[in-house]
Amino acid sequence: MFSQFRGLAFGAVTALVITGCADQPTAVASPATVSLARGGPQASIPLIVTVPVSGTMVRSDGLGDYVSGVNGMIAELDDPGNLQFTPANASSTVAPSRTLVIDYSVQLSGSPYTPDMSNQHNFKIKTGNAGLPRIQDLAVGASACYPTTIASQSGGATSASASVHHQASFNDAFAPGSTFARVTRTSSTSWSMVSDGGCAGPANVAGVSSQTLGKKDGPLIFRGMYSVRFSITFSMKP
Repeated sequence: MFSQFRGLAFGAVTALVITGCADQPTAVASPATVSLARGGPQASIPLIVTVPVSGTMVRSDGLGDYVSGVNGMIAELDDPGNLQFTPANASSTVAPSRTLVIDYSVQLSGSPYTPDMSNQHNFKIKTGNAGLPRIQDLAVGASACYPTTIASQSGGATSASASVHHQASFNDAFAPGSTFARVTRTSSTSWSMVSDGGCAGPANVAGVSSQTLGKKDGPLIFRGMYSVRFSITFSMKP
């Protein structure tokens, strides 16, 4: 994945404990039990991701579901148990076949700042799960609250010359006052993921940061709190 995602503030996630969720999940195995039960490394699980075309701040490009392995997409639950959702063009100068609309028009605090989302070159949605069950180990009907980052590269004259990296952190340990994303296993093969699903912190609020891209990437600058409501679903690829 593109280098600006290194860390993604997930170093802060190591301090996250399960008390980060106000509404504690039930009927899930403890992380220790999961580790013992699953043994050695497991294959990642390819996914089909459905993103709405309207009604939220994170929207589809209108070309239908995002399918792992189709149109250059990576969509999977990896072995550690995190969602990885991104085009596979990280270090390429070629524009991705699929994009994601990320709307930062509702800023709640901080000096006025509107992220430049023109000519998107890459996006990524990634969860962290320190101290939490792997997403694929949730029982059907069970939920858990995961620190999540939605990020993108955009802002250049063309998608191949993206000039800025933005990330929205749904992680109260990194952006105090933000919420976590709530993941619910809806069937043996499907999950839902929402920003307003009963986790600690106010619904839909994320801390947004930016980084200037170039030969020497600039520092990550915190821009304030934004309302970034999102709701996606994902299911195992047949």
